[in-house]
Amino acid sequence: SGNYLDDVYRYDKLSDTWSQLQNIPFSGRGYAYGVSSGNKAYMGFGSTSSNSHPTDWWEYDMDNDIWNQKASFPGSGRKHPAMVVVNNKIYMGCGNNNNGNLGDWWEYDISNDLWTQKTDFPAIERHHPYYFNINNLAYVGFGHSNTGILKDFYQYDPSNDTWTQLNDFPGEGRVAGTQFSYNGKGYILSGDGDDHGPLDSGEFWEYESLDDSWTQLTSHPEGARWAPGSFVIDCDVYFLLGYNHATNSFPLTIYKYKLSEDCGCTDPTAFNYDPFANTDDGSCIPCVFGCTDSTALNYDVNVTCDDTSCIFQIVLGCTDSSALNYD
Repeated sequence: SGNYLDDVYRYDKLSDTWSQLQNIPFSGRGYAYGVSSGNKAYMGFGSTSSNSHPTDWWEYDMDNDIWNQKASFPGSGRKHPAMVVVNNKIYMGCGNNNNGNLGDWWEYDISNDLWTQKTDFPAIERHHPYYFNINNLAYVGFGHSNTGILKDFYQYDPSNDTWTQLNDFPGEGRVAGTQFSYNGKGYILSGDGDDHGPLDSGEFWEYESLDDSWTQLTSHPEGARWAPGSFVIDCDVYFLLGYNHATNSFPLTIYKYKLSEDCGCTDPTAFNYDPFANTDDGSCIPCVFGCTDSTALNYDVNVTCDDTSCIFQIVLGCTDSSALNYD
């Protein structure tokens, strides 16, 4: 929301609950940016209540809820940059600060805790662009420059430090949305349009790098949001927060969109085993054996897997195995 906050939360998909973690150990700030690589997250940049733009850089251990300070960024502090993880390295550039828009491009080597400046972004300086990673290539475009809201789009190849211009975005120029990658494709979601007012709807687009094309998907509910967030768990993307111009509010409603049918329970012994799933999403329910037919005499509401033990009628007779007339 641009306020100077320092709280941190974790979301549990299976229970659909949030839990608060320890606060960030550095000054609260707005427009800070972060990415994750494996079980670590990396966070920095943004602005403080005194309108400064810090260059400290932090690593968060998600398994142990521990923050560790890393090498500070050696360039200019900023807010609203692009930030993309490629092959255990983080690429960051563009953004803006008190001196205006920026177009530099940097690499952070996670293993060596080292920042290195790379070839500048090849077009006009800008802030709040969209960005994502597809097949170890970074894609960056759109955003807000001194000339207005943009729709140009570029690919960066870290292996040879080169930029390639791609087709312009086919829709309205845009800024300040959210983005993510999934299964070899890039996605952009919501934001402001070419007048820096809200898009007509919460537009959702999919990018196919094989033919440099865009496909529009179903917009998210409610109106478009400025500076929302998103994250992917298994086959679902979660869309949250940001600012709604129409209602002058910071919504707390969270929406989930299923990106694929590949996720489900892959344990063949589980009650909800899905033979078509190729990615286990932690949803498996162990079998509890018994009778699942509600018309049977021994129906058990707690049973999840039928073991053919259902009894449907009473047969009178002797049930004592030591008796002469045992039946």
